[in-house]
Amino acid sequence: MVNSKKYPFVKAFLDYDDRVHLITYTSEEKSGYYSTGHIGNELINFCELDLSEYEKQLEKAKKEKLTPLNYDKMRNLVFDIAELTQEKHKYLFFYLVGALNNVFADITVVEFEDYFDALCGQIERCFEELESVLKLQEIFKDGVHLCLDKENLKHRTKAEKMVGFYYKYPGFSDFVLKTGFAIMPTYKRKLDYQVVKNMNDSNINDAAEQLKIIDYGKKGVSLIPYYVIESLEEMLFFEFNEMLRRGTDSKKCKLCGKYFAVFDNRNREYCDRIFNDGKTCKEVGAVIAYEKEKGEADSPLRLAEREYNKLYSRMSRATDKSTGTGSDKDMTPEEFKKWSKMYTREKKAFKAGNITAEEFLERIKHD
Repeated sequence: MVNSKKYPFVKAFLDYDDRVHLITYTSEEKSGYYSTGHIGNELINFCELDLSEYEKQLEKAKKEKLTPLNYDKMRNLVFDIAELTQEKHKYLFFYLVGALNNVFADITVVEFEDYFDALCGQIERCFEELESVLKLQEIFKDGVHLCLDKENLKHRTKAEKMVGFYYKYPGFSDFVLKTGFAIMPTYKRKLDYQVVKNMNDSNINDAAEQLKIIDYGKKGVSLIPYYVIESLEEMLFFEFNEMLRRGTDSKKCKLCGKYFAVFDNRNREYCDRIFNDGKTCKEVGAVIAYEKEKGEADSPLRLAEREYNKLYSRMSRATDKSTGTGSDKDMTPEEFKKWSKMYTREKKAFKAGNITAEEFLERIKHD
């Protein structure tokens, strides 16, 4: 069993659907719980964060002259900079504030004449912690592009790309994460989040009752592994490594241009980030692309419209067979109605970004 006394830290569990669940420990008395979604989600979001204001305020703070009279102001300033990340990225803020708190808690009592130097050292270490966020973003942006973007360096295998990453950043080649085991409800040998949620919602706090629920109907003990993650760097590497191990790729959204993780085999073109007016790229991407291309004769929806009109004409001619103007390719009203429902469904899927233009046109094609 792992006993970590370096606060803050997290115990990270993976469930049977490859989602990450975190138990956070801020102190010996204070803990919390939340889910980050699919493995790699928050790594990609961290890499795509706009930290321009964060960097601007950090550079401004570093130019301030530290004196005994403005020490408290500088102390507050470093936390103000950290708070710029609070609404942007949950575990970034968690680890960053924890690191700053540790700096201020770790002051060594020195001779009076050296005391101010010790305070200056605190502020300098805080600046280093704040700067490390920018450095980590640069490193893992590079890692995502090099190792996880399957459109990049197509002639290289994923293993070759990973070797390239380690060569560029050798500190990660022997990176070690602490692990432990816990008795938790399981499904398919991984964390069963739904049971955990039900126990929490039912306020079942008695240890004996919890163990009965966890091991109900099982032959063995529900013992599952977890990772102990003590820093932002470790958490980012954990997600990065798990994405590589699972073969999870990333691709750039065709609308906003930001990376997103691909968790299934569907050919997605747009991400789930908010683009405008509360709508996501996935919801409006295909429509915007159509509006941009609608003047082109071969745009997907224009070609689909031609197919619709062609089949509508065949259906109309079917009623004229008695006059000798019909053909074997004509459709009955019932056949057209059935095809039309499929056409509407696939058109909606294309506009939502769930299928590609090629898939859309192939599915509605009627010989």
